[in-house]
Amino acid sequence: MESSAFDSWFMHGPYVCNAATNACCAPCFLQRAMELCPDMGFLGQVSDLYRRMEVLWHGEGDSLEALGGSFNVTLENLQKRDQQEKIAANLEEFAAAADTVADVLEKGLQSL
Repeated sequence: MESSAFDSWFMHGPYVCNAATNACCAPCFLQRAMELCPDMGFLGQVSDLYRRMEVLWHGEGDSLEALGGSFNVTLENLQKRDQQEKIAANLEEFAAAADTVADVLEKGLQSL
């Protein structure tokens, strides 16, 4: 079965788009939300988690961009076993942070 660049983007792209949007947009939004709603102290923890996601997205080392697993991902890169493992580990850490965000928000909002 022959794969195209479109196939690899179709399978990988939604996660990259979510990662980029969350990592790059949430910190500024959360900073403003904390200023406007100081009673929502749990937003500080949420902000810290999104800052970690920002590093996972475009920091040094094993960030998605540094690994070649971001918007310009190639099928060749996704087929390299060592790159697959690093990209997958990055996305797994990203997902774990997102799950923690959901938990913190749920608990924090219930406490208001």
